[in-house]
Amino acid sequence: MRAAVLAATVEELKIAGHHGLSIAAVAARAGVAETSIYRRWKTVEGLVAEARFALFSENIAVPDRGSLRADLIAFLSATGRFLQTPLGWAVITSSIATPSSPSYLREVHGLWNKRFLELQPIFARAVERGDWPETRDAQVAIETLIGGIYFRALVMRQKVRRSDVSAIVDLVLNHAETTDGQGGPR
Repeated sequence: MRAAVLAATVEELKIAGHHGLSIAAVAARAGVAETSIYRRWKTVEGLVAEARFALFSENIAVPDRGSLRADLIAFLSATGRFLQTPLGWAVITSSIATPSSPSYLREVHGLWNKRFLELQPIFARAVERGDWPETRDAQVAIETLIGGIYFRALVMRQKVRRSDVSAIVDLVLNHAETTDGQGGPR
C-alpha cells in the first residue's frame, strides 16, 4: 500500500501541484481508502514529505566511485539534475510552500535524518581510505554541500553544472583537510 500511495501522490503532484493535491484523489489513484492514508500519514503535508523523500532516494542514488570527492560530485550532480526536472522543481517548491507546523517539522526532520543515514556509507568508506577525518561531522558537510546546490538551483535559478559541483565539493573537502574536526585550524 505504501508504495502505491506514494506513487499516486507523486502523480497527483505532477497534475495538481501541492495546493491542488487532495487525499481523495491520491486514494482513488492508489486504489485505497482515504481512511487508510489518514491512519498512516495524518496530514497531506506529511504524505507529500514522505513522497518527496522517496523520490530523492529513487532519483538520487548513493554512489560508490572509489573516492569521497568522486562520490560527492556524483551525488550532488544527480541532485542538481533532479532539481532541474519539472518533477524535481514541483517537489522542492511544494516543500517551500508547506506550512511549518511542529508535527510537519518533526516528520521532515525524521525523513532528513533517514536520508543522512543513507548517505553515511560515503563517509564511512572515506574514513577507511583516509579521505575524511573521523572527527569531522559528515552531516554538516552534507547540509553544506546540498545547501550550495539548492541555492544555485532554487534561489539563483541557475543550471547546476559539474564545474559548480566540483568547486563546492573542493571547498568543503579543503576545509576539512585544514581544520581539526572542530572547525579550528590544525
